[in-house]
Amino acid sequence: LLFADPHLERLRTRQALASAIRRAIRRTATEPLEEEDEVKKPFAGGKDFIGRIELTPKGWIADVPRSHVATLLEDPGLRERGVPVQAVAELPEVIDMGLGGRGVARSRKSSRQRHRPDLAKARNRQRLEFLYPS
Repeated sequence: LLFADPHLERLRTRQALASAIRRAIRRTATEPLEEEDEVKKPFAGGKDFIGRIELTPKGWIADVPRSHVATLLEDPGLRERGVPVQAVAELPEVIDMGLGGRGVARSRKSSRQRHRPDLAKARNRQRLEFLYPS
């Protein structure tokens, strides 16, 4: 889901968005049903299962379970805050937050790749010693 807040005026951090999502989910989990006056039981163990949250040029994008999508799309609390929620089918470009962000995954060089220049120098040295023994 895309939580449109491109200038980060209402949801400034990942924590703020995660808290808003949890509040919306819990609010609907404890509302009385329309047909009966019973209160819904909280979902299993109180886990929200919010996936990754990333910043895009249009606002925050968050992975949430399908069972909570309709709840978040219609949540009055997010509407009051002025944060429109939209379902997205394709991920927009993610803004890389630098070292602290969990944006684009960086590949790590293996130990073999880090030592390759040293191995090439050693190989050349062995060839020279073989060709020109001292």
